[in-house]
Amino acid sequence: MITFEIKPENEKFLYLQICDYIKQEIRSNHLKFGEKLPSKRNLAKNLGVSVLTVETAYSQLMAEGFIKSIPKSGFFVENIASLIEYHQNSLQQLHPPFTRSDNINNTRSKQGQIAKNNVRKFLYDYSGNTALPENFPFATWAHIMREILNQNQEEIMTKPPVQGVNLLRYAIAKHLYSFRGMKVHPSQIVIGSGTEYLYGLIIQLLGFSRIYAVESPCYSKIPKIYSLFGVKNVKIPLDEKGVEMAALKEQNPDILHISPSHHYPTGIVTQITRRYELLAWANENPNRFLIEDDYDGEFRFNGKPLPTLQSMDKCDKVIYMNTFTKTLSPTIRISYMVLPQRLLMEFKQKMSFYSCTVPNIDQIALAYFIEKGFFERHINRMRKDYCQKKELFAKYLTIYDKQKALAIHESDSGLHMILEVKKENLKRFMMNAKQKRLHIVALQNFYETMTEFSNKFILNFSSLTKNEIEEAVKVLCEF
Repeated sequence: MITFEIKPENEKFLYLQICDYIKQEIRSNHLKFGEKLPSKRNLAKNLGVSVLTVETAYSQLMAEGFIKSIPKSGFFVENIASLIEYHQNSLQQLHPPFTRSDNINNTRSKQGQIAKNNVRKFLYDYSGNTALPENFPFATWAHIMREILNQNQEEIMTKPPVQGVNLLRYAIAKHLYSFRGMKVHPSQIVIGSGTEYLYGLIIQLLGFSRIYAVESPCYSKIPKIYSLFGVKNVKIPLDEKGVEMAALKEQNPDILHISPSHHYPTGIVTQITRRYELLAWANENPNRFLIEDDYDGEFRFNGKPLPTLQSMDKCDKVIYMNTFTKTLSPTIRISYMVLPQRLLMEFKQKMSFYSCTVPNIDQIALAYFIEKGFFERHINRMRKDYCQKKELFAKYLTIYDKQKALAIHESDSGLHMILEVKKENLKRFMMNAKQKRLHIVALQNFYETMTEFSNKFILNFSSLTKNEIEEAVKVLCEF
């Protein structure tokens, strides 16, 4: 029986304490592959917590790939010990981690109303993830801007270093530590106006002779950017755990660009066993690197966000990328990447002549927004809002899908789901979408050849208000 001391006074939630203990037991091989865990009821009784607490802990452990559930049999330990051992045995010299002591700690509002056009191209658009104006904290942002214009005039007019304003890089480092468990130094962070710009910097840094690999399918802009820069790029198919390792080894690229937290468009979350395999693969060759695009990483609705590849990486092989266009607004073109320590000197030597592409005033405003806690509260509010929208979609689909011809496939993360239409209903579904002016994108569009996904569609919900969802689902089902 699993027994350890639950500490109510601990800052961590009870279910996270249970998660951490079981993960440590698995990593240390005290809980072995295939070993059965206690039932939720028995473990709850033994630890003196509720069954719901244990259920939440087990759900988090399953999401991270540490355990699996077998119907009518229980919960069992997954096979990760050998991968962890392989990864740890291949560690290279470690760099001193960045901690809170390295000076990081020293440093509902009026809603925007934008009138809709009288004539819209689409009745409902399920394809995009445009942020709604009412979700942006206009009043808070305006207050911060006024404060900066009054008090930070010198900083606004000072040319920033190529990597961006120091104040913002410190704020991002602090945020990554508290929210994603990532220990990075502000000197590793590079600010840029959008991830597309940062992709270009990475290519210039790593070299044009490298072979770059992307997931297949993937966000269409990524391979286009690599192609426009004239670098060879190959596509690696996915399985239910993430990138297929056999295909990756066969193609033998130098750089692998992936979205492990929530893949677009499939919604796949890379399991922890596959993450260790990818880290081990990268460490087999000194020229290999992983680009971790943390797409939708903030929007995990059940449990805490999964650990990033960067936080698991002990070999300095992961370039982490994220953007504020998803969490704040697509029009706020501020993105950033975290470079491995081993690439910092080379970056400074090659790129120091560049100017940072984000205006100082925007960088300082965002730094204040993060430092004063507004960003964390905004993410929490948006996560709750998006979770409610997902639940409303599922609720109304059961009400209006009289033919039971539609099914939603969703993960615990991200701002889109996959809608599957029974093939015998596909033609009428498509005709209805065309007649009603419903914009919905087929998953098939992201593949170069015909696949079995021709009856699956991407269903974005972030651009719809809660009041619109019932009618949007109802119209979708009228075929």
